[in-house]
Amino acid sequence: MNIDRLHAKLFFANPVESTTLVPVFHRWIQDKVLPDVQWIDVASYAHVFFGPSVVLIGHQADVRVDSENHAQGLVYAHKRGLSGGLAERLSLVLTKLWRVREQMQQDAPVQIRTDGVELTLADRLLVSNTQETFEKLKTALMEAARSRFDSPSVTRVSVDPRQMLKIELRGR
Repeated sequence: MNIDRLHAKLFFANPVESTTLVPVFHRWIQDKVLPDVQWIDVASYAHVFFGPSVVLIGHQADVRVDSENHAQGLVYAHKRGLSGGLAERLSLVLTKLWRVREQMQQDAPVQIRTDGVELTLADRLLVSNTQETFEKLKTALMEAARSRFDSPSVTRVSVDPRQMLKIELRGR
């Protein structure tokens, strides 16, 4: 399955004032801190409740802080240019998210949990949000989960077929 639009979210241990991250994201662009993406701009959506609050916009991916479902976290949203099978694509996105997390914790006073990650397969044309689709993808999801967690578990989070397929990966 050639899915390029994969989003992975780690959750903050404590609430973060997202507007304090705007200068951090600007510095990342100026200093080319994360060079594998062509970073373009930073946008603040602090006025949007329970959505993205700050977005680092890139050509291949975006990084954002969001509070969707009242859970504030750091999201790496890949948009284009992935290769390999689904498990490889998911593992690469998780690796990139962990790299962004490490950089964020170096550059800002934030603590980001690593006991679970929420994956969104953000292509409704290729991936329907059904139990049948989840079962078909489960092997690749478990393989990707093993790249980050010991004793991983994989759970379908969203059950509304009108929403994108969201998966929770958990482990130690």
